[in-house]
Amino acid sequence: MALSVYHALCRIFFDDRSNIYSLSLDRPSRQKTSLMDGSDLHVRNIRDLSIRYTTDTFLFDALHKQAVNIENLSVVKSSDSGLKNFNDQQFLSSLIFSQLKLRQFSLTCYDSVNGFTSNVLTPLASQSDTLVSLKLHGIPFPSDCSISALTICSNLEELEIRRCTNGPGCSIAPIQAAEFPNLRKIRVVESSILWGTLLDVVISKNPLDLEEVLYQPWEDEEHDTLSTSIIQSIAQWKPKLKTFGIALSADEVSFLEEILTTPECKIENLSLFSLGSPECGMEKIWPELGHHMPSTLKHLNIWIFICAKSMNQFLQNTKATLDSLYVDAWVEDFLCHPYSDVLTHYLKDRPIDLAEFFHPEI
Repeated sequence: MALSVYHALCRIFFDDRSNIYSLSLDRPSRQKTSLMDGSDLHVRNIRDLSIRYTTDTFLFDALHKQAVNIENLSVVKSSDSGLKNFNDQQFLSSLIFSQLKLRQFSLTCYDSVNGFTSNVLTPLASQSDTLVSLKLHGIPFPSDCSISALTICSNLEELEIRRCTNGPGCSIAPIQAAEFPNLRKIRVVESSILWGTLLDVVISKNPLDLEEVLYQPWEDEEHDTLSTSIIQSIAQWKPKLKTFGIALSADEVSFLEEILTTPECKIENLSLFSLGSPECGMEKIWPELGHHMPSTLKHLNIWIFICAKSMNQFLQNTKATLDSLYVDAWVEDFLCHPYSDVLTHYLKDRPIDLAEFFHPEI
């Protein structure tokens, strides 16, 4: 009965005369339901498709045969015990392979136990001519064939990697040889060293066209070394960034100052993360660092401890008019003295509520 209703709705909303181009599928896990042979889901016109994984495999079986014109595909796998036997190689791969002009692909996994397989990125090679945006969240350390497929996608303009964990071995050499001449935006957040290495490679090979670079690493010695290499590369090549995020300690402040004071600097969004034990020596540096903030800066996010006094001096020294400020160490007390005093003093007569002003904007 439910399946008949679903088919009826598809005929109503997605016939050949329909102007609806977006479809979101979010169904609860339940017993697998077979698709009636020859059923037409009327989804050929769908351009934007969002799927939250379910055990209803009939959807994938029909979609990969009928929905072949998807341009924006978003897939989420939740932490649902009913999904443990779901075969992403068979169903998700078939859906990706069948597309004629996929431009944007987002893949998210919130299940740390029954996640995607390491080969899940392999079908991306079939979309290398059209794919311009790739976002991965919670995907395991990829296999060699997945890495090879990724490096073939040389038309990428945007790459975002979040919490993609480490795992047993694939060679890092293919990543070091990768070429992404069109890449404009790259973000790597709390992910394995492979992805940090990719970011470092991108900067060295394609620095001048980058608009966004954000690197928020795990705190360990290997990632600390990579963070230093990345900020040195940015200081050397001076891309015209609008968004920049990097892990920082007192030793890297000189590179940051060099980046911020170049005449070409147009950074609007700046995020500073903790590198090792950055508090050592940083308190004396904050007030002077305020002088180097560009006038274009609108959003400042800080994950390094800074006391109220140092932040007050920092804000008084900056010529930027911030639209938002976030200091992670203050998050529970920013409405209390002395932090609220600092924020109120900076905002002065600007009609902005503290709760609206104090938030991360990344």
